Amino acid sequence: RLTEDFIEVEKKGIEEYKRLIKASKGYYHGLFSLLIRTMVHDSEKHVEILEFLRQRLEEA
Repeated sequence: RLTEDFIEVEKKGIEEYKRLIKASKGYYHGLFSLLIRTMVHDSEKHVEILEFLRQRLEEA
């Protein structure tokens, strides 16, 4: 269940980051949006890793 909680937190973070990207268009000549997009990519990577771990734990 802990793994599921982490996955949910990451997915909610992605949603929030995407809202921030829309709200911050043009800030610092697009730099702010670029930084937030990299945070989205990191969170997507975290979700993929956590889903991999969840599957392995279910198989154990």
